[in-house]
Amino acid sequence: MWKLVAVLACAVLSTAPRPIGAFNFLVLHPLHSGSHEVQLRHLSQQLALRGHRVTYLKFKNFVQLPPLEHENITSITLAVDNSDGHVPFVTPEKEGRFMLPLDVMWRDGLSPWGVPLDAFWTVPAHCDTLLRDVRLRRRLRQVGFHVALVDLLSNECGLALAHALGVPAVAYWALPATGGEATFSAGLSSPSGAVPAFMSTYSDAMNVLQRGVNLFYAAMNQLLMRFQFFLADRSIQRHLPGSPDSQQLLANLSGLLENSDFSVDYPREYPPNVVNVGCMQCREPYPLPQELEEFMRGSGEAGVVLFSMGATFDASIAPPELLQKLLLAFSRLRQRVVMKISGVLPKTLAVPSNVRIERWLPQQDVLGHPKTRVFFTHCGLHGAMETVWHGVPAVAMPVYGDQLDVSSLLVRRGLAVRLYKESSAQQILHAVTTVLDDPSFARRAAEAKRVMRDQLTSPLERAIWFVEHVARTGGAPHLKLASRTLSVVQKHNLDVMAAAAALLAVLVSVGLRWRPAVGPPRLFHSHRKTS
Repeated sequence: MWKLVAVLACAVLSTAPRPIGAFNFLVLHPLHSGSHEVQLRHLSQQLALRGHRVTYLKFKNFVQLPPLEHENITSITLAVDNSDGHVPFVTPEKEGRFMLPLDVMWRDGLSPWGVPLDAFWTVPAHCDTLLRDVRLRRRLRQVGFHVALVDLLSNECGLALAHALGVPAVAYWALPATGGEATFSAGLSSPSGAVPAFMSTYSDAMNVLQRGVNLFYAAMNQLLMRFQFFLADRSIQRHLPGSPDSQQLLANLSGLLENSDFSVDYPREYPPNVVNVGCMQCREPYPLPQELEEFMRGSGEAGVVLFSMGATFDASIAPPELLQKLLLAFSRLRQRVVMKISGVLPKTLAVPSNVRIERWLPQQDVLGHPKTRVFFTHCGLHGAMETVWHGVPAVAMPVYGDQLDVSSLLVRRGLAVRLYKESSAQQILHAVTTVLDDPSFARRAAEAKRVMRDQLTSPLERAIWFVEHVARTGGAPHLKLASRTLSVVQKHNLDVMAAAAALLAVLVSVGLRWRPAVGPPRLFHSHRKTS
């Protein structure tokens, strides 16, 4: 009897209606989610707190964050079968984990020619793992999702899965929208004369030579992306025959959440379904652990320098000579230094008395601490946004990819001084002391903080409203630009101009042929009498 009651109770609870206005969201990460996961985890948690249900799908990664704990969140973790070791950057095991090629990134990460081309071969591995699992698709289809939130970097197959499920897709782009899939998304315009290309380090005001170089960078981005689309589309058609290709999927996005803010990035034209959500994770600081708080407070008026270069700074992989130069430079500061370094420091390195090493630290809580004076950062976009939001000037040492562009943004706004991986200890010391001693850096950082926070709604509120709006309107078709499906020829009226030129050529040709037949025009007429 009690068993029957329990079964009936479970049945009633499982069929109970969702809260009014609640939706089902599907979050799809690519093979490598990395720091991109921070934003979408935060957004997923907030959606769950509002009564929505979230299915959170990701792949095993080199940094495995704990599962999201909420009754409205279901986590699914996939892994690439790399038992034979054929997939680059994935551990050779049955359930392989993606590993960042840190050695390559440290060596060649700032060169456009240093992009490891074998990284493209992770795309078919990701696609095959995600799309060939028919049981997974059946399970997801039964949920009845309203919107798919797709972490867009190398995730064309996530878009294909969302399309196969009949779910409108909203993409999240964690990098500057100057390269990659973002430049193909939702009709977003990226004219090379005004929008600096990925890794160009240019501003939005370029001279003739810079525009020429920028055009070349933009063309290279197009070429590389089309090769990636080719690889992804082969897998998509193998598992989902008849599916739209990658470019069509990107063009028909219901929206794009762009990790940017105009207080940092350059202003540009955005379609109505592209929403700036930069610093979506930013918040006021929480109290620090007691030992760390005591270290910070003990710095006195001099304050603290925060050093954090993200997951790229592993002591076992970062150049040992750079570690030595950093510690030597920091030992000469009157400030205390908190360094976030993963891995094990070489025993030959002596840690100065004013330096505290942490394997992990709550970055925003330290940035927002009143004793923090400077942020020494690699200039990942998340960290750059956070340092502006908390009003802390920076010393930038980019390591790879978009970090060079992001550091250029901060330097041009007078919020940072840039170093390079090859900088000497003296140059490091000079950069840090320049930012510490020149009050203009702190003044501009305070102004940038005020501008970033002076918004009608927060980035998180905008993101939540937008994805709910897409769910309520069945994909927000009213926000999609007609120009998103136009080719380059159509978008710039090159066909119209070609037709006009052809018509003009015909008219000129006819005019030239007709003129000799009637003779040259007579400007003066003779009225001589005949005898």
